[in-house]
Amino acid sequence: MLKWFCFQKGGIYYYMNKYKTLLSNTLLISIGTFGSKILVFFMVRFYTGYLSPADYSTADLITQTANMLFPVISLGITEGVFRFALDNERGRRSIFTAGFEVITAGSLMFLIAVPILCSFKSFKGYVWLIVLYTMASCYHSLCAQFVRAVGDTALFAVQGIINTSLVIGLNILFLAVLKIGVTGYVLSVVAADLLSTVFIFVKEKLWRQFTPHPKKAAFVKMLKYSIPLIPTTIFWWITSVSDRYMVNGFIGQYANGIYTVSYKIPTVLTLVSTIFMQAWQFSAVTESHGDRKEHIKFFSGVWRSFQAVMFLAGSAVIAFAKP
Repeated sequence: MLKWFCFQKGGIYYYMNKYKTLLSNTLLISIGTFGSKILVFFMVRFYTGYLSPADYSTADLITQTANMLFPVISLGITEGVFRFALDNERGRRSIFTAGFEVITAGSLMFLIAVPILCSFKSFKGYVWLIVLYTMASCYHSLCAQFVRAVGDTALFAVQGIINTSLVIGLNILFLAVLKIGVTGYVLSVVAADLLSTVFIFVKEKLWRQFTPHPKKAAFVKMLKYSIPLIPTTIFWWITSVSDRYMVNGFIGQYANGIYTVSYKIPTVLTLVSTIFMQAWQFSAVTESHGDRKEHIKFFSGVWRSFQAVMFLAGSAVIAFAKP
């Protein structure tokens, strides 16, 4: 009787396995993401020592502009790659190839549209950095999301650690040794993304995932899924980042540089949420098959736990905030 209960759907072990998978993925992603971001957080003192507030403001606006362009250039296809490669093992080659081709086409169109960016005075002399940052980020995200979809969460975490280590090392080289300022700050991220992409590509042997004739259905279903998410990403960006452009425009680069540095503290809360959401995406898709009542029970339990953790994390940020 006990054995029957434990292995029946709805039995306690059934739910324990679900939570165990979610927890293990969260921990692995935390190692690669939270630990890495904390290291970058502690690098703020280093950045402020080698970059003036105005330079730090410029570097931040370059990276944030690239982050806004990312879903437009890629058509959000990296989200589609993760979603459909996760539960379609046979079609993974077409899915990965379709994602690669969409990003490549978007990158070529982006290069054609570069003169538009050149018209903005804030980015004068730095447009090429925005282009490199955006394109490197697109290809890195494609490979990282694909390995996460195929279940290699450990590799996803490792490449996150490698990426951050490269960013820190190259920042020290470009800012402290070569002293190339804003250009060095941005190039360190670009180089780290490219090298991390090569690492994933070689480690996972992603060249095997290319097919000369990807199925048209792969393009259609991924774009139907990804394109509607673009406005969501852009509006989230507007909510989170648009104030920096306003501060820069109305008060100046110096004030925006100080504001950008101070903004690093509350983003810890966003980081906690992002880590969980990345792990949750995996569980949400893999556990979406079967009885609807069981899904609702599992999802509700996870949601309550998520609310509690975010409340505690928010309370901690407030507690340590300087009045």
